[in-house]
Amino acid sequence: MKTPLPCDDGHGHERVARAHRGTIPGYGTWAAATDDGRAASVTMTLEPRTSQAVEHLEKTVAEALCH
Repeated sequence: MKTPLPCDDGHGHERVARAHRGTIPGYGTWAAATDDGRAASVTMTLEPRTSQAVEHLEKTVAEALCH
């Protein structure tokens, strides 16, 4: 899925990532990459059961891709 990031590309254009997230019993993952080759992923060893936990995964990956 195409996901906007909370930063620009350094030239005033929106930076976006192509991302995928998923869960299996006991784990949660969020992985993404940008068009300029940045990539990041996060894995939780506890299945995210709340929207707050999912937001934490998404924010962590976005921060990595923006810095």
